[in-house]
Amino acid sequence: MLGGEEEFAFLSTEDVWAAKGARHPEMEITKASSTAADGTKVSGAKYATMRKTDASTYIMTRGTGTLMVFSGRLAKHELHVCCATGQTVAKASPGNTEGMYEVVVYTNTDAGLIILGLLAIDKCEVAQVE
Repeated sequence: MLGGEEEFAFLSTEDVWAAKGARHPEMEITKASSTAADGTKVSGAKYATMRKTDASTYIMTRGTGTLMVFSGRLAKHELHVCCATGQTVAKASPGNTEGMYEVVVYTNTDAGLIILGLLAIDKCEVAQVE
C-alpha cells in the first residue's frame, strides 16, 4: 500500500498456513483489487506465483516463464535476486535491527515485486520453523 491508502498488489500466504510443511506452498501475487461500478470490491487478477524450489532458492514465475530467482542464505537474510536472464537485479542483507533487511534494488527493477518476494520468503521460512 502506498501511504496506507492505495493498494498496488497483494501477496496471499494462505497456502503457507494450509500446507503445514507437507509440500512447498505456492503464494499468489495479484494485482490490486478494484471497485466495480456498483461499489463492490473486485479481486485483482493473478500476476505471478512464488514458490520454494530447494533449501536455498525461491522462484517467482508468471505463466510458464521465470520472473525472478531469489537465492542465498534465507535464514540469515542474505539473498541475491536474479532476473530470468541471470542478471542480478537486487541484493538483500541483514539490517541493523533483528528481523529486518537492507535491500538494494537495481535500476529498472520493480522494487515492489522484490519486497513482495522477500515477504513471501519470510512467511514461508517462519511457517517451516513453527
